[in-house]
Amino acid sequence: MFPPNLSPLFLVLMLPVLVSAGTYEYKTTLVVSAIPEDQRNDWCNQHTQTCTSICNKGDWKGDDMKKVIDNGGVKINVCQYTDLKYLCVCNNNRKPIMKTWHYTVPGLMCEKAYQHCHKTLEGDKAAQDLCNEKIRRQCGSKVTIDQYTDNMRKYEFFSAFGEAVFGPAHGGKKKEKVNKVKRTGGISEDEEEEKVGGRAWEA
Repeated sequence: MFPPNLSPLFLVLMLPVLVSAGTYEYKTTLVVSAIPEDQRNDWCNQHTQTCTSICNKGDWKGDDMKKVIDNGGVKINVCQYTDLKYLCVCNNNRKPIMKTWHYTVPGLMCEKAYQHCHKTLEGDKAAQDLCNEKIRRQCGSKVTIDQYTDNMRKYEFFSAFGEAVFGPAHGGKKKEKVNKVKRTGGISEDEEEEKVGGRAWEA
């Protein structure tokens, strides 16, 4: 308990220190009411698009990017921006584990939680490192074939532009590496497999 003679201003100035001392709760979620309505609406739009893509040949068969899974289209695809509750079911009655995908409500919320953690603990590198370990590494990073293809198109455009303006050194020589990072969200495929336990669908 603080001594009674400490001023409120002193307590406010001490707050970042107190948080970085170990009182921060490293959670992958945030209070829904604290998220602006327009952002919640945007998350739901991205979530339902991801669900549609997954159910319409949007997932790879393991790590073989030449083989895709056809789940027969979407059966149920809802997302309520008011409370961010959602349900995604494909026509073959399979339900994707949405938290393993980046452009979904849990994926985007997790990324937002990481950003909030990093900003809150600004000035304490050790504590910020825990934001990465305890939050960001738990965030879904998978993208659907549609999203991956869109990223490839964007990369090819800027790669061609860079080569034309700056020369071959800025062209497509590193395409394979860049595309792999785009697909896995910046972590290796081995880490991705380990993080989600190799499961992309609910039992």
